[in-house]
Amino acid sequence: MEWMAEIWIYGFILLFFSVLPPLFHYLWVKSAMSALSLPENSNFYPRITIFLPVKNEEILITRKLKEILSMDYPSEKIFIIIVDSDSKDRTVELAETYLTSNLETKNWRIENISGNGKSLAVNRTLDLIETEFFVMMDADAICPPDSLQNLISWFSNHKIGGVCGQYDTDKNPSDIAYRSRFNITRIGESVIDSTPIFEGSICAFRTKAIGESRVFEGINADDSQLAIICRSNGFKSVMDPRIKFFEDSNTISRPRKVRRAQGIIRTLFAYKSLSSGNGNFSRIMVNSIYFNTLFPWGIMLSVSALFFSSIFILPVFSSETTNPISLVPIFLLLFTKTGRGLINGSSVLIEAQLKLLMGVRLNKWEPERG
Repeated sequence: MEWMAEIWIYGFILLFFSVLPPLFHYLWVKSAMSALSLPENSNFYPRITIFLPVKNEEILITRKLKEILSMDYPSEKIFIIIVDSDSKDRTVELAETYLTSNLETKNWRIENISGNGKSLAVNRTLDLIETEFFVMMDADAICPPDSLQNLISWFSNHKIGGVCGQYDTDKNPSDIAYRSRFNITRIGESVIDSTPIFEGSICAFRTKAIGESRVFEGINADDSQLAIICRSNGFKSVMDPRIKFFEDSNTISRPRKVRRAQGIIRTLFAYKSLSSGNGNFSRIMVNSIYFNTLFPWGIMLSVSALFFSSIFILPVFSSETTNPISLVPIFLLLFTKTGRGLINGSSVLIEAQLKLLMGVRLNKWEPERG
């Protein structure tokens, strides 16, 4: 049974060294949060374009438009562009009805595209925007009334190219551990330099920070692509902790998580050149690439080694008696919320990579409603 003990030891060593890089990164960015400085909501109300990519959103479109026009931002300063990706329901009809009744015709337009993909809609919209700033929102995201005001307030600083909100962890307690760490990481990265991973449910950009650049339409994760484009063009991309959105559904399906994970992975590799020569942002990019690619394999391999060796209640420190300490790592991983979340998240990232290796590209956009 000595070889089983060796498997346990190697599994523990692999787990230890797999966790170290993201742990150090997390401690680094968390310590930076004390220097977070939020802009004041002054009388900075420039004209903005609000971009809504939609597909089969008849259940949500009217509510979303009401939300936008009820926000603490002058409605006469808002231009709305809805890009519909070949909806088969009454999305366009309902949007036209509401906008006609509540907003002057000159302040909105609806575009139809036949291609399937949110990134295609993003690129189409970038060619239409005439304002200095634009906001991208998802129809299923519910945002507080001061969201637009808080987003746009950042752009009084000419270094800011992109801003996003954060998911409200209070609305989904089952995912609070992961989401809280995710938010802290993104905010800390924002303070240090920029965060490469954005929340597309509500985000805003300086049009000049995007320039002539466009997102890769076959990759997905267009929100993070835009954030990285801003940084590559010399601007900062940040997360605002005041803007907390949530969605009607308390859970996100696994296929959606896998699709998002694959998009992030492909985006990080598409812009991997930023992993060197860009100071702290390069360090952030390197950690993001590691966390989304190598880290999940290290976790799953080490968990497998610890689990199968622990089945036999290994006597790690003695060949005659079982030391209960040998069961602690597997207990923490399998029977605590953080451990289970770590394993589940790693499995999502591995599934995304395996599908990518098998040639399965998950860039088609199919909003989930139910």
